[in-house]
Amino acid sequence: AAEAAALQAEAMERIRAEADAMASATDYAALFSDSVVMGDSLATGFAYGWLYPSNVIAEVGVSLPEADYMIPQAAALSPRYIFLYFGFNDIGHLGDYYNYYYDNYASFVLNLKAACPDSVIFINALFQPVHLDTLKNGWYTDITPYNNIIAQVAADCGCVYMDATDLARPEYYYKDGYHMIYEFYPLWLNRMAEYAGLM
Repeated sequence: AAEAAALQAEAMERIRAEADAMASATDYAALFSDSVVMGDSLATGFAYGWLYPSNVIAEVGVSLPEADYMIPQAAALSPRYIFLYFGFNDIGHLGDYYNYYYDNYASFVLNLKAACPDSVIFINALFQPVHLDTLKNGWYTDITPYNNIIAQVAADCGCVYMDATDLARPEYYYKDGYHMIYEFYPLWLNRMAEYAGLM
C-alpha cells in the first residue's frame, strides 16, 4: 500500500509539472481571448486559472433544454470561436431516448448559430466516466451512442465535432470518476487550439 501511494504521488507530481510547463509556455487566456467555452461543470473548470472567466459560460448540472439562457451571453461577446461541452447531464435524464437527445442538442446548436452567425462552433465529445460509484446510473456505462449523436448534430448543423477523449487517461480524473483535475485542462486547451488553428 505504501509503495502504491508513493507511485501515485510520483505520478501526480509529474502531472503537475507537465501542467506547469504548459501553462508557462502558453498564455491560454490570451490565446482564447476571442473564444467562448460553454457547457456544464467540466466547462466551468476552464475559468479556474486557465481562461478569463468572461470567456467561460457554464453552469454545474445544466442540461441542454435549460441552457438557452446562455446564448445571449455568448452573442454579446461576438466570439470568433465557440467550444461546447454539453450533454453529459442529459444522459442521466433521457437514457436511451436518443431521438430526444439529438433534438435537444440540435435545437440548442441551431439557436446558438442563429445568435452567433459569424462564430465557428466546435462541439466536444463527452469523456467516458471511469467508474459509476458517484453517478449511480447505468446509462453512463458506455457513452459511445451519445457521442455518435453529438457527431451527427455537428455534421447536420454545420459545426465541427471535436474529439479529445484520447487525452482522458485515468490519472486525469477527479476522484468522482467523471470530473477532471485542474492539470488536465491545458491538455484539453491545446487540443481545442489545434482544432481551431490557434497554435
